[in-house]
Amino acid sequence: TTKRPEYEAFLAARDERNARRLLCETAAARQTRLNRERRPPTVSAKVFEWSLGEEGEEDENVWRRVQVRKADREETLGQYSEAQRRYDSFSNEWDCCKKFGPSDCDYKAEFEEFYAFEESTDSCDLSGPADLGGFFQSKALR
Repeated sequence: TTKRPEYEAFLAARDERNARRLLCETAAARQTRLNRERRPPTVSAKVFEWSLGEEGEEDENVWRRVQVRKADREETLGQYSEAQRRYDSFSNEWDCCKKFGPSDCDYKAEFEEFYAFEESTDSCDLSGPADLGGFFQSKALR
């Protein structure tokens, strides 16, 4: 069997813990949490990065959660796409990992690739065999 990355187990356990906390949350604590969700803090909230151990280390295939220095929090968050950052309003903490989702560059590359394909097919001669009655035609021939 394939071992799950450590961050998956951590996030699942945190979700379970937060579900229990929600049941006994006071009105004041709930308001504070909801305010943080509306505008997640980027300086006061702790920021953690998930990364694999270095090659050659004993735990090189183990994902580690490493706290970012306070001075580097905003810059670190800016290095990850929205899909790669997870904010936990209960703990007021961010978790960042490239494996959480695609980067903004990935979206841009997919977008550019799609439109490059569209542009390349606009001028193609897609006419098919004569017996199809010109069913396949380029836009320019229609």
